[in-house]
Amino acid sequence: MRYIIIYFFITNLMSSCGQKSTLENDVQKQISEQTGIIIPHYTMVSAESSSAVGDYSESFLIKFDSLEFDVLVNRILETKNYSGKVIAKTSDNVNDKPTNGWKKYESGYKFEINISRKENVAYYVNANKQTLNYVYIEE
Repeated sequence: MRYIIIYFFITNLMSSCGQKSTLENDVQKQISEQTGIIIPHYTMVSAESSSAVGDYSESFLIKFDSLEFDVLVNRILETKNYSGKVIAKTSDNVNDKPTNGWKKYESGYKFEINISRKENVAYYVNANKQTLNYVYIEE
């Protein structure tokens, strides 16, 4: 039994490492295809993936310097997927349906895609931290 646990641990560790490097290499292409914007130069802060029985998630966090963050915001505002509507963060809209486009919030911008009933993608742009956080969840 101990060998089986060690095997699964090593297998998961190896696949996680491969997924992280794939995420780092494909971040710009993925964001462009899903959101309609080409992101400027960035620094990868973290990339993670995890799975459990029937569930899978992956995420990454990237950071921009001030100038590059301004470029990112301008590209969001110019995209056809931007609604221009400011949404106040309240307890009423915490569990809203995905927006399928860029929305402005008090702290930044959010882009959500509902791929299927069980798959969701979200991008969160935090104006204070000058970061973009990507989250993919499959339940």
